[in-house]
Amino acid sequence: MLYIIIGHESPILFSGTANSTPTLPPSSHVSNELENISFEVPQQVFESSIEDDIPGHYETENVPAITTYEIIKDGSQKGKEKLADSEGFTYIIKTHRANGNRVWRCSVRNKTVWCKATVHQKGDAFTRGSQSHVHPAEIGAAKAARISTAVKKIAATEIFTSAAEIVNKVHMYIYY
Repeated sequence: MLYIIIGHESPILFSGTANSTPTLPPSSHVSNELENISFEVPQQVFESSIEDDIPGHYETENVPAITTYEIIKDGSQKGKEKLADSEGFTYIIKTHRANGNRVWRCSVRNKTVWCKATVHQKGDAFTRGSQSHVHPAEIGAAKAARISTAVKKIAATEIFTSAAEIVNKVHMYIYY
């Protein structure tokens, strides 16, 4: 193993093993203090609990047996309705048919992830589409959508109130 002594006029390279005193090259100009220094090399740590995320379909393990859905009015970025399920996924309206049936598509669509998961709504009944989600669920997505909607509504009516005050109002309203 190679070692480098820094702090000298020029860096000095020398070799040694983890349990031995390193041997310095004979041509180096190292003071007597540095010749008797031994170095301990830390053992390499292997993390078996940390694994790379494998891209693909995400199926959550702790999903409740029955998925519940909640429609949040003015929940989308454009002020339209947003659907949130109990698993942590959110949807926006894809199509609204004349008979009242709707198809909701997953709201996660950006440059890197284009999720094609859908939910079909007939009256008050919701059914999953054939496509699975290609991203993990966001824990608390429904609550986040409700908070965001409430902050936007208050900010639109109270234009001279600071953002911090609005967030505090929403926080007090939702949690107390």
